[in-house]
Amino acid sequence: RVACHKYFEGKLHKGEIVFYEIVGYEPSGKSIMGAHSTIKLNDKNFTAKYGEKMVYNYGCATGNYAIYVYRIALINEDGYMVDLTHDDVARRATELGLPTPHHYETFVYDGDKDALIEKVNRYADQKDPIGAHWQEGVCVRKDSSKWKCYKAKNDRFKIMEGIMKDDPNYVDAEEIS
Repeated sequence: RVACHKYFEGKLHKGEIVFYEIVGYEPSGKSIMGAHSTIKLNDKNFTAKYGEKMVYNYGCATGNYAIYVYRIALINEDGYMVDLTHDDVARRATELGLPTPHHYETFVYDGDKDALIEKVNRYADQKDPIGAHWQEGVCVRKDSSKWKCYKAKNDRFKIMEGIMKDDPNYVDAEEIS
């Protein structure tokens, strides 16, 4: 993390805050995000394609990492934080020499919740465009001066990570309250 923080030294504008995710591997070769068992899915074809362990490398070679910028905000002279739009984040990340997460689509939400959920699930449940693994899910960002982002993880990822009810150790907080 120290090396990532140092990357930004002398590169940020006054009042600029960059939010980012570190992906890939630690210098030791250990995956930043732990591997998940694909066997939990009970899908022999999936396991045959991706192996018994899903390693989330995000296209990084062992021992390398990448910094993905997902949000940038500015603190104005009155102390208020204002978020950049998605397009401005992408432009500024490029200036900084860094990638942003994969962008599937920009759209105007028409109020059709079922259509939105279908769209989100379609994008979320597929091979990751960044790396040779299944993706975790997607984020839907509302462009405004205040940060609003909704994360949708796909069912395969949730099962492999052990956060679905198929896992005997899973505890649903809503059911015990």
